[in-house]
Amino acid sequence: SDVCSSDLDSLGALDYPDEVLAAFGASGGNLSDPRVYLGVEFFSLGPSIAAVFAVIAGTGALAGEESGGTMDFLAALPFTRRRLYTEKLLGLAVAVVAMLALTASIAWLATAPFNDMDGNGLIRDLVAATLAEAPWVLFVGTVGLFLGAVAPSRGTAAAWTGGMVVVAY
Repeated sequence: SDVCSSDLDSLGALDYPDEVLAAFGASGGNLSDPRVYLGVEFFSLGPSIAAVFAVIAGTGALAGEESGGTMDFLAALPFTRRRLYTEKLLGLAVAVVAMLALTASIAWLATAPFNDMDGNGLIRDLVAATLAEAPWVLFVGTVGLFLGAVAPSRGTAAAWTGGMVVVAY
């Protein structure tokens, strides 16, 4: 307990310029507050890292089939292209939700007994914030899936989708 309060005091004593804190979404905040600290350390980059997963999964869903040589087999099966696209999209959605749920359970729920951040519902808020990344990550994955279907190669689709993520960051 003394170590934790000592660490929090040292974080509170840091005097970063307001511009630096604002760049990471912590303007006017105190880094000794766990919500502000995790906002700077985890949630400033977490959605972008999850978006990288969506770029890889989204562009690989259809463009990966094409480059892997299995698209001809899929095209010969007795179902429509719309169904193929919809099933790939649903698979992408399940993968994104599973990835975020796994991140939330490992990062926050599994470590809760080993830290004292459970006060004031902080763990619940962290799990909710992690799962709240789902719309952004699904959007990126959907763009990657679409571009993977229309772009000449998976690399082109990934470059355009990754560029969108960089611009959005």
